[in-house]
Amino acid sequence: MRKRKSIAIALIAAMTIGIAGCSERGNTSKEEPTSTHARLGEGRIMGQWSGIYTFREAVETADLIVDVTIIEWLGESTESERDRIGRDTYFLAKVNQVIKGEAPDTIVVVQHGDSSATNVYDALYGIDNRLFLFLYEMPYDYLKKAIEEGKDAEAYDVEYENAYESVGMFQTSFNIQRYRGETYLLSRYNHGIVTTMTTDVDLKTREAIVNELIKEDPFIGEWLKEDSEGVFGYAFSYDKIVERINKMLEEKTP
Repeated sequence: MRKRKSIAIALIAAMTIGIAGCSERGNTSKEEPTSTHARLGEGRIMGQWSGIYTFREAVETADLIVDVTIIEWLGESTESERDRIGRDTYFLAKVNQVIKGEAPDTIVVVQHGDSSATNVYDALYGIDNRLFLFLYEMPYDYLKKAIEEGKDAEAYDVEYENAYESVGMFQTSFNIQRYRGETYLLSRYNHGIVTTMTTDVDLKTREAIVNELIKEDPFIGEWLKEDSEGVFGYAFSYDKIVERINKMLEEKTP
């Protein structure tokens, strides 16, 4: 079972002491969801990693690299799960294109954060958001098997099949946006992987692409008022990034 390269520290509003989160995976129980779909939580979480991914490392680590569209909010961690294993939100996503790996027509995308607290640099996905994601597959029904085999039941996983989480949390998540007949990736985090990716998209064009995204998802504009420095600082040609990934994968093929 893979571990998330992160430690979540909840920075709840009006509190000066963070609540330590857990880096192990959580599962959805049969309890009722604690909220309806929110884009920003009541508090904020600061994600920390034991390492930052380069573009090549993200390509090599990911089980699945995909172009998806979020089509449904499925739920989020229950209050008891937040205390034990942290915060997560679950989305159903339609797979538009698979760049690496194999996937069914729809997958479950697991995003760190929920209505109680979201990451400082990562608002929750919205319905109809089109995303480019580097994902790893999350073990299904691991807890049940662990209990049956007499193993440590403190290891948790998701209840959904075909569930995936982003490599390095939001380091490897991108919004996809069309602009003047071309398709672009917009960084959802301005550090980590994007610093090892090359782009020929100039500042003026990037700003125009972001404005197009805001027209389609007005919430993005509100999000940027809160965190204009941490997100959407880089834009990349979709086709060029896919081409670069394919070349890397060909290098690995015997």
